[in-house]
Amino acid sequence: MTKTIFRFLFAVLAMSCTLTSCYDDDLVAQKSFFDQPTTFTEANGLCLKYSGDSLAGKQVVFTPSADKKTATLVISGLPFVQPIGFDTLNMPTVGLIPGEKVTTLNVDLTTTGEVATFSGKETKENCTIEYNGTAKEGALALNVNVKMNANPLQGKTFQANAAVFGAKPIHVTWIADKFDFAGGQWDMNSFFAMTFMMAKINGKSIPQLLCGVLQKVTFLEDGNIQAQYKDAPADSLEWKTSPLNLATYNVESDSTLRMFIHPNQIAAITKAAKASKAADLDGLFKTLIGVATKLSVEGVVLEYHLNENGGMSVYLTKETLLPILNQVKPIFEDKEFIDMLLALMKNNAGDMASLVGLMEPVLVALPHTIESTTQLDLGLDLDAVTAE
Repeated sequence: MTKTIFRFLFAVLAMSCTLTSCYDDDLVAQKSFFDQPTTFTEANGLCLKYSGDSLAGKQVVFTPSADKKTATLVISGLPFVQPIGFDTLNMPTVGLIPGEKVTTLNVDLTTTGEVATFSGKETKENCTIEYNGTAKEGALALNVNVKMNANPLQGKTFQANAAVFGAKPIHVTWIADKFDFAGGQWDMNSFFAMTFMMAKINGKSIPQLLCGVLQKVTFLEDGNIQAQYKDAPADSLEWKTSPLNLATYNVESDSTLRMFIHPNQIAAITKAAKASKAADLDGLFKTLIGVATKLSVEGVVLEYHLNENGGMSVYLTKETLLPILNQVKPIFEDKEFIDMLLALMKNNAGDMASLVGLMEPVLVALPHTIESTTQLDLGLDLDAVTAE
């Protein structure tokens, strides 16, 4: 009898739990879109535009108030996931505004049925954002137009012009210990000067080739960096304008800016690296990916200087470059790797085959050169472009 009672009570308890569970599920199913936060990505209905152009790889958490009159939109970057051989790259990315990992908008809602619309203007510490959009179950459309606070580069365009002699528009300074070369002593600045002067491809120097693919760089007021470029240095090709939202910037002082790269550029590097069959080069790439992962969110710090003629020098310094070089330094201590690299360069040198022989002492000396570096600048010297 006692066992029968216990079995009956257990059955009642189990049925009660089941009914309660079903009841809770029904409550969840009956919840309105406006009763809970919703995270939107491109995979579930997010359409995000920045300055009128699509902006991919972001997420927006839409949290409405209980009275459906206001909502908060929290915007951040999604990780960039890309397979690399047998491994997977999972890299954090930047948020909506250059220099911000997370941007929060507080919006007023106008609700009609299960659809909310919103528009407004919000002033942040470093910018002003005008926005509009609609939100409903399964879809969020958000359009933002950003104006960064005034800075020395905003709205200016600079042009790449090659000098008859010298490295311009390439800006390079590398001060380190000299190294043995052809029975004497040489330094990295002299090596670069000679390379820029002697190296020719189809009759054009390296600076001329660079100016053949890059014409202008513009710093837009919304934080975008936009370029006029060609896919190849052919005179017959027309100049193109790069799409928005590939690279953005934030001016931090009168001499430094921080540049943020869209992860789609990393995808292009990934594709190129996967084509290599050399295990050492694959290892080198994975090392550099680690550096890129850090810089993808923190941005790349650049020094810049505006000259009296309105031109601009903008370049990476040793604070950014040396950590990268220190990562690859052990590879250049391996003679087999250097021999492989020289053979690869020789097979693909073309018009510059005569320079490959000069590279060996430079590569051999590279580890000590890196250790002894006191100054390292690499970037561009650009001329001003007057308004048309």
